Amino acid sequence: MRTKRLLFEIVLVLVFIGLGIAITRYLIATKPTVKKRPPSEIVLPVRVQKTELKETTLKRIADGEVIPSCEVELIPQVSGRVIYVSERLRRGELIKASEVLIKIDDRDYQIKKAQVVAELKRKESELARLKADREAAVREWKMLNPEEPPPPLVAKEPQLKAAEAAVLAAEAALRRAELDLERTTLRAPFDALVLEEHVDRGQYVVAGRSLARLACTEEAQIRVFLDERETEGLRIPGFNTATDVSGSEAVIEAIIGGKKHQWRGYIVRAEPLDIQTRRIPVVVLVREPYSNIPPLAFGLYVKVVLIGPKLPKAALVSKRAIEWTEELKPFVWVVDSLSRAKRRPVRIEAEYDKDVLITEGLKNGESIILDPPVGLIEGTKVRAVEESLSR
Repeated sequence: MRTKRLLFEIVLVLVFIGLGIAITRYLIATKPTVKKRPPSEIVLPVRVQKTELKETTLKRIADGEVIPSCEVELIPQVSGRVIYVSERLRRGELIKASEVLIKIDDRDYQIKKAQVVAELKRKESELARLKADREAAVREWKMLNPEEPPPPLVAKEPQLKAAEAAVLAAEAALRRAELDLERTTLRAPFDALVLEEHVDRGQYVVAGRSLARLACTEEAQIRVFLDERETEGLRIPGFNTATDVSGSEAVIEAIIGGKKHQWRGYIVRAEPLDIQTRRIPVVVLVREPYSNIPPLAFGLYVKVVLIGPKLPKAALVSKRAIEWTEELKPFVWVVDSLSRAKRRPVRIEAEYDKDVLITEGLKNGESIILDPPVGLIEGTKVRAVEESLSR
């Protein structure tokens, strides 16, 4: 009985195992077929700027400080007590050419002139007396010696020469006295701005000591520093053009009182290469910087736009599109006809605040990628969203 029971259990187990195998095979045979598909290509959304090639004026932008073209020290050539100081002789005041600025007490110099005039008259009187004596001596000699000329001593030639020299010396002394008297009045040598003054009424001043410092306001200069390549297209007299050729025009810009103001100028020369920076100092001249309100004040830090020639085909491109190779050569990413990113080397002719001027490497109407994604590789599929040029 026990044997039959055991045999029954074994058969039952085998039936269950066989049934499981049959079900498994059925499920495997009837499973749905999965179709294999290639992975979908990633498309990167990018912002682009359309290229517009057109005739463009080349501009070089630099910064510099406004400085006077000339400065002088107001120095007296005579000593004395100051009896007058112009109210306009104050730091920051504008003064006109020949304007009286300082007067020194001239009474001593008036007395000196009177003494010199008296001495001159005495010398002239002595010369006149000697001439009369000479004429009398010559007449007397001719009466006694009609055939012989009077000797020099009889004609009083040595005495006359000495007297004439004394008169000349007295005349020179008079001119010196008049000049010293004139020098007691100090005038502005040109239209100027007072930079410094250190003199007051009643002060005793010494000849040769500076009383004020003046800067001429007829012209102002701005020194800007350019790389050698940045001088291309600019006319710089004495550097890349003849000295008699007018330099390139310049527009000077400054923010004063929250408003932008402009002045016109031009390049006049280049100074020796700066050894430390290896850059070329170029001097821009502005005439009559104080003729308008507000003035182009000395010491003001300004932006200088140097105007170059017209380029037949150039495009302004945002700096956001520019990338650089390991060799520091610029390139951009453009979107080709298949909507794929393509790397394009370019030539940057000039840099501005937010844009660069490109003259080589681009075609009109191309889409340039702005802010290229990090790690972008050539051939990547992109979806372009156009963005206008930021000025």
